[in-house]
Amino acid sequence: DRMNDALYACVKNFRTYWGQKLVNVLRPLHTLLFSDATHSEENADLNEEDLWD
Repeated sequence: DRMNDALYACVKNFRTYWGQKLVNVLRPLHTLLFSDATHSEENADLNEEDLWD
């Protein structure tokens, strides 16, 4: 019974503390991931155009 209570407390605390921390990290990671992809795609397009000039 105590083990179940302890497990419940751990799961609840993980969800409330780490769940929010992980969600807070998603926006900056998303921005970094897609801003790098956008810049690299733009740079790739520019480099291909420069090859033909």
